[in-house]
This record gives sequence, structure tokens and C-alpha cells, in this order.
Amino acid sequence: MDNINNVRDEICKRSPELKFLQLEPFIIDKIVFFDEPSIKLYFENIKCYIFCEFVINSVHTDFDKLQFNFDIAYNINMTSSYNLDAHLLVPIVDKGKIQILSNNVKLQERLELNVITQNSKKHIYASKANTNIDVKDFDYKFDESEIKLVQLNEIINYVVNDNKQKVFDKIIPVFEKKFSEIFIQLFNFITQSNYEEFFPEEI
Repeated sequence: MDNINNVRDEICKRSPELKFLQLEPFIIDKIVFFDEPSIKLYFENIKCYIFCEFVINSVHTDFDKLQFNFDIAYNINMTSSYNLDAHLLVPIVDKGKIQILSNNVKLQERLELNVITQNSKKHIYASKANTNIDVKDFDYKFDESEIKLVQLNEIINYVVNDNKQKVFDKIIPVFEKKFSEIFIQLFNFITQSNYEEFFPEEI
């Protein structure tokens, strides 16, 4: 657990000694929420500020199954551009900025590990990850300078508030895939394939 925290802190400080993927913010190109005749809504250039403030609740290593499991909690702070093309009460086409916030998000991660032997030395690496994210609710706000019509604000709020589960269903799989990629790379960076250090022979 200390290794994870230490590496996370070094990465988030942009330590020049650590050449690693960008974690804060990590960027998602696009999420499509609605693509229907009456409404089209998508976010793009999504910047997520999460990783550098997560809290590790538990860590468990299964030596027999070669699995590394941990639970973390974090808060979401996400900024994005949105594009809306709606034909509901009145036709409205608009784009602007949005911020999404969610507190106390729970994440469970399971890393599947592989072991290989080269030159009589064992090496370990993460080859697969399974991420489960639990989000209870979220808040959002639009850049007021981007809201040109009261009707626009009302329509977007109506669409989002009445379809929060659909928003979850679109966002969560994208985040789970992104976190799986991050934690595979982070584990492999921390262990540097050193099996003996991760699984001491006396255990």
C-alpha cells in the first residue's frame, strides 16, 4: 500500500525520474449520451481530476490465484465540452462547458497476474484488470457564460435529471476501462516485474 501511495505522489508531482502515463488529468475523448431523433447529446475532451486524491481502503493479494485486489474511494471532478441538438419543446442546438462532481465514489479492482521465468529468475506482471465502480449520485453545473437561453438551461437540466441512470450507464463503463488500463500500467511500473519482492519465498 505504501508503494502505491509513494508512486502515486511522485507521479502527481511530475517527478522527472518517473516516465509514466499522465494521470492528472486523464483525458477521455468523447462520450455519447443520447443519439436519437429528438435529442443528441455528447461530451468531448473530458478531463478527469481523480487519481491524485484517491484513498486506499484495503489491499489483498491472493498468492494461489495470482490476483491483486484493492478497494479505493475518490471524488470525481470532471470538466468537459458538451454538444446538444434537441428537438423537444423547441429546437435548440448549442455547445458549451460543463463540470461534473461526485463524492465518495467506490472502486474495486482485481488484477490478474502472470509469472514467467527467464534465466532462472521469476518475473511478474499484470496482464488483465477488472474494475467495478459504484457511483451513487452526481452534481453538475454549466458555465453560465455559455448559457444563452433560459430554455436551453431548462432543457439540459430536464434531460440530465430525468435520465441520470442512463448517464451512469454511459460514463461508468468508460471510466472502468480507463482505470483498468491505468492500474495495469501502475502495477507493472511499481513491481518492475520483481516476483521475489512481491511474493517473498517465505510466504
